[in-house]
Amino acid sequence: MAVDSFAASVRRFSPRLLLSELLLKQWFEPVVPFTVMIGLWAYFALTIPDYASVQNSVSLLRLFAEFGFVALAMGFCLVTGGIDLSVGAIFALCNFAALYFLLVREWPVGLAVPATLLVGALLGSINGFLIGFLKTRPFLTTLVTLIILRASVNLLNTSYAQVFATNSVESDAWDFIGGGSVLGIPVNAATLFVVLLICHIFLSRSRYGWHLTAIGASRKAARHAGIRVRLMLFMTYVLSGTLCAASGIFYAARQASTDSTTGVGWEFQALTAVVLGGVSLAGGKGTVWRAMIGALIIFLLINGLVRMGVPGYVTSAVTGMILLAAVGIDVKWSKNRGKAIQKIYVNPAFVPLASAPAVQPGAASPYAQNDRLINAQAIGVDQVEGPEDVILDRQGRLYGSTRDGNVIRFSGPDFKTREVFAHIGAGRSACSSIATRI
Repeated sequence: MAVDSFAASVRRFSPRLLLSELLLKQWFEPVVPFTVMIGLWAYFALTIPDYASVQNSVSLLRLFAEFGFVALAMGFCLVTGGIDLSVGAIFALCNFAALYFLLVREWPVGLAVPATLLVGALLGSINGFLIGFLKTRPFLTTLVTLIILRASVNLLNTSYAQVFATNSVESDAWDFIGGGSVLGIPVNAATLFVVLLICHIFLSRSRYGWHLTAIGASRKAARHAGIRVRLMLFMTYVLSGTLCAASGIFYAARQASTDSTTGVGWEFQALTAVVLGGVSLAGGKGTVWRAMIGALIIFLLINGLVRMGVPGYVTSAVTGMILLAAVGIDVKWSKNRGKAIQKIYVNPAFVPLASAPAVQPGAASPYAQNDRLINAQAIGVDQVEGPEDVILDRQGRLYGSTRDGNVIRFSGPDFKTREVFAHIGAGRSACSSIATRI
């Protein structure tokens, strides 16, 4: 009995069914990039000395947090169906702004930090106004903004590089922002985690977060649903600029310097990260955790390759190929996900067959052979065209339907009297239904 039960269980198992059921689950998509992230960390832990040590892990967290803010900013823009190629330039300009407020204007940290956040919000509002209210294309708009802001950063760095190099900030609060820890976790990483929790609740549990996702899925449908699309897009880019400003503040506190290479290429690394994590380029799909998983993959890859002595141009080429592959997979999977699931989906069933019924003459089975109809006589031969369904009434008269829409009645001795009982004219199926009700 146990053997039969085990055999039945084996027959019920289907790898195709299991795969299709997993593909239908929303939580399954991030499993692949999460596995890649763990595998990448494990590989570098085995090949790079002390890579898995606590000290190195804390150092990696401190380095990652700033890029994590920028990737989160890019993720919000992609969810709404847009893109922000200026995140790296906004980050660099806010890094400069923080140092400018502290070293040139000599503002206190309590004033310089919110001022820098305001600068990031204002820079993001430029993109938001152009994209949200003037309806310009996000790609071209933020590309132009990137060029202008990057040129501005280079000009400002040239003017104030000597001032920054010869001055320093004497503030315990600023030192804590740059190198402090909370419960052993770097303060910038701890802040990023808190921001991620808030953004997760905002995006997945609040009405405004649902509005952002709806705008990314279909702006026209969102507008018809009464969502204030223009304002929501404007606020999204303001949020993007603010997150980049937060990253610039932590970077300025940690590095206390700025140059022309600060934040260069971060926009493309952030774009690669969020798409690799599962945030769709088409919009309307993605979470902050997926963006962070992708950001960790890109950060670990670049950091690991640099520590292994791989040249920078090779790292850039690898990042570009990953972006190309991620975009291709995103586009193809978004279009063909339903078709792929339908093709592999099966619903196997194991039904044990009963023993075959007895068919021998004289057996008690209803399937037993018999000759009860051996003396049967045909009724209405060549008198009915396409007969279907017969029934006897209480007077012993026989009714049947025909293909031409009639109900024929046979009566009298040996049912030799034929007459059209009713002409329905609706075909054989309707006549059969009526005939069975007589």
